[in-house]
Amino acid sequence: MSTPPLSLDQFDPNAVGQLDLGIFGLPFTPEQSKVVIVPVPWEVTTSYGGGTADGPDAIVTASAQVDLYHPDFQEVWKSGIALADVPPSWATQSVELKEAAQQIIDAQAHGDDLSEFTTELGKINTACAQLVTDVQTETGKWLDQGKIVGLLGGDHSVPLGYLKALADRHSEFGVLHIDAHLDLREAYEGFTYSHASIMYNAMAIPQISKFVHVGIRDYCDAENALIEANPNRLTLFSDQQIKESLYEGTPWALLC
Repeated sequence: MSTPPLSLDQFDPNAVGQLDLGIFGLPFTPEQSKVVIVPVPWEVTTSYGGGTADGPDAIVTASAQVDLYHPDFQEVWKSGIALADVPPSWATQSVELKEAAQQIIDAQAHGDDLSEFTTELGKINTACAQLVTDVQTETGKWLDQGKIVGLLGGDHSVPLGYLKALADRHSEFGVLHIDAHLDLREAYEGFTYSHASIMYNAMAIPQISKFVHVGIRDYCDAENALIEANPNRLTLFSDQQIKESLYEGTPWALLC
């Protein structure tokens, strides 16, 4: 990606978006921007389907089709939005490790002996732990520069490092989790940093005082037990609860 110009003088917000400038075709570097987006193309432990590692590139490509005008915030784009440069090794390692992880997942689905995968499982868990540290460092760098930081994945496991970076800088904060699943499983399928374990792992961060889970439609007994055992910290608004309220006539705005 070429270096964006340092001035807006020649930038036309009504022109076709030029992705050689940056996300949304905006002419900003991360240093110039109020909002810095950290892409994390990682999907090592995805257990059904795939392609989430392609999310950052796909969204950047699609961003060129989005107009910059917003009726409520007409010149908000002038504050700057830019994509951070991250190590190419993240994407490369994700591809390499996912192949081994898929073998472990398939073996479990067929009830096979997993003892032969001990080395591979250890390697995957070690690499995922390193990614958490790397993301913590990268997001923390931009937070310390006063940026609003967004994180673009990737599978559900990738925000853990960002949450740790926030915990390093705030004594207390909450997480609003909008999802189909609770992701409160402990080391799902043997992967410590599984996509289905992100909220379980985040619970180990004491600075996160509240989790609000919205739209959840599928969870297991162990996850439900965690919800019931932590009523002051974990709040669930399931898809069933939301739909029942709507069917009974509660207005959407009031429900929100």
